[in-house]
Amino acid sequence: MGNIDHNVKWLPQPNSVELIHTNILPNESLIASVFVFAFNEKRELLLIQEAGKETFDIPGGGVEKGENVFDAAKREVMEEAFAYVDQLEVVAVDKLDVQGEKPENYRRPYPVSFVVYMKARVTGEAPFIQNAETTSRRYFHLDEAFKQEGVLFGGRSQILKNITHSI
Repeated sequence: MGNIDHNVKWLPQPNSVELIHTNILPNESLIASVFVFAFNEKRELLLIQEAGKETFDIPGGGVEKGENVFDAAKREVMEEAFAYVDQLEVVAVDKLDVQGEKPENYRRPYPVSFVVYMKARVTGEAPFIQNAETTSRRYFHLDEAFKQEGVLFGGRSQILKNITHSI
């Protein structure tokens, strides 16, 4: 078991979010999204700058219906960072539990869903093209990565801290 936060602002209320450090993939039908800690050969973390924001975040997003979570991870990194990754490994999950009635237009599995976090190796890059989702990509040394808002969100800094020994 891991850390539990109650009534996070970005989910319908009441709710809980439990960060679980694991390499076991949850039931794929319950996975809502996947985020990737992708490292280059210099052990630098690939982050993206989201459109309309000045901050940097790890690439990731929703898993499409019928899509394998590993394929979704590769697709999200390519769509947002224009980078190729391999050696994907599950390193943690957030268990999202919405305890009230299901809101209209709620897109995640209900009442329980998961956000999967993976680590990966960057194997190459395509030319970066600014788009509706991202305005830039950048590699950060670990000491600088820990200062970025997207890494500080929720339990992500703890996930990064746990995986840095194995990159």
